[in-house]
Amino acid sequence: MQRCLSGDPDVAHANHIESTQPAADRQAGRPAAQTRGEWRRAANRTVALGPSDECAVIGKFQGDTATFRQSLAERAGEFTKYGDMAQAAGGTHHRFGAGDGFVVVDERESAEQFQQFLSSPGLQAFIGSTGAEPAPPEMTVCEAVASPDQY
Repeated sequence: MQRCLSGDPDVAHANHIESTQPAADRQAGRPAAQTRGEWRRAANRTVALGPSDECAVIGKFQGDTATFRQSLAERAGEFTKYGDMAQAAGGTHHRFGAGDGFVVVDERESAEQFQQFLSSPGLQAFIGSTGAEPAPPEMTVCEAVASPDQY
């Protein structure tokens, strides 16, 4: 599969049962967990070769980090509500970081979905009330790519 995804023309004529037999022979008598681990790593390498339909969005907000951290504890229900709305609008992963201001890292099916979600006046008001300054966040949007070391 990896050779096919990388464009190797010889793979079209390969006997796929025969081509995987050496790997099966190497795994004979090994613990099942070791074999599963090897196949998981191979599958992850294969997935990394394919195209990604998701995008990663990183937003850096200037603001009061203490207010932000306090709102995470005191307003958990509101964060959960917006998290549920984000998932319904195409969000697949979400994480915050705090330091000099705070950062949100989202993965989405598309950048357009993120922009549409972020444009909600209710969400913007909520973000402002959690310590973010009224200035727009610094945004980075890129393709989310799988990697062998991903977890």
